[in-house]
Amino acid sequence: MDQDSSLAIGDTLSRLRLLERRQDSLRQKLLIINQNMLEEYKKLLFEIRSLSTEVSELKTSLAGTQDAIKAIVKDSESFAKTQQLKVLEKYINLLSPLHFVTEDELHAILKKRDKHGFRKKVSKRKHR
Repeated sequence: MDQDSSLAIGDTLSRLRLLERRQDSLRQKLLIINQNMLEEYKKLLFEIRSLSTEVSELKTSLAGTQDAIKAIVKDSESFAKTQQLKVLEKYINLLSPLHFVTEDELHAILKKRDKHGFRKKVSKRKHR
């Protein structure tokens, strides 16, 4: 073999070793990338499960809130309407309960009248 062919073989072998080192380096990087991807996948899976649990809890809470609102609306249907309250107000104003007198007050007024010359007899009712 001549010197040119042995240089070519040596050059080819050195290139082959260089390519093998690059391939090993790429293999290591690919392994690291795969490990990182697996870790990120596990983190994402955990986050998705957590979010799913939170969403389920929120749905349950929302359903409870909706039930409570429905109950309040149902109860509010039995409340008196504005028109009904106005009618009651008119009756109260007509009767003027603030101007009512008690039985004792009436007797006191009648006694006072008797002292001033009004001689009608009023029978006293016994208190129960």
